[in-house]
Amino acid sequence: MSIDWKYGIGLTLVIIGVLLCATLWFLIFGFPIFIGGVALVMVSRKKKRTKLLSIFLPVLAVILLYIGVFIDSLPTPSTPLTFLIPENFQGSIKIINDESCGVDPAKEDGRILLEVPTTGLLIIKPEIKGDRSDHRYYFVDQDGKRTETIGKESLEVDSTAGVHDIGKDVMWRLEPDSVTYNAIRHVDLFVIKAGQTNYRITDTKSDSLNLLVAVDACRLPVK
Repeated sequence: MSIDWKYGIGLTLVIIGVLLCATLWFLIFGFPIFIGGVALVMVSRKKKRTKLLSIFLPVLAVILLYIGVFIDSLPTPSTPLTFLIPENFQGSIKIINDESCGVDPAKEDGRILLEVPTTGLLIIKPEIKGDRSDHRYYFVDQDGKRTETIGKESLEVDSTAGVHDIGKDVMWRLEPDSVTYNAIRHVDLFVIKAGQTNYRITDTKSDSLNLLVAVDACRLPVK
């Protein structure tokens, strides 16, 4: 039985053409190659059903790929968070999240309540998703009274206190086996008081060490 070279070459050109078209930048090259491949497939000795599937399936694969990329690019809904910060607190806050050993924070009206300790380090079970669009910040006095404060876009010195929500970050921790890396996910904030000028938001080695010590102390009992 002779080999159907037209079909083999045509199918190869169809696949190459589809892949080039998928990059968009090479569409001008990929489309003619694809058309040439389609022509060779259609004049081959294969059955009509085989010909159509050979053309349709590569195109379908690229369409599904684009749909997957589009869905993956959609913004993740922001986790509704309410930060409860001691009224005299100022400086850096780190909320370490997605830790099975962490606390399971209370909820209020569908929002997660994060009671920031005086250390500024809090480890919680749920993962914090999305951006900071649904974050609220409150200073809490000794009697539990809350005073809402603003989320600052920057740390410019002005007449108002507020919270600069720096965002999410991941620290990769090399485990003792020197092979495994574990992620430490954290959200960073910085509390600034009205007119405060002597602040520093850059992490130092001691900041990172404190975070690692806190995570190790949390994870140890569940290992």
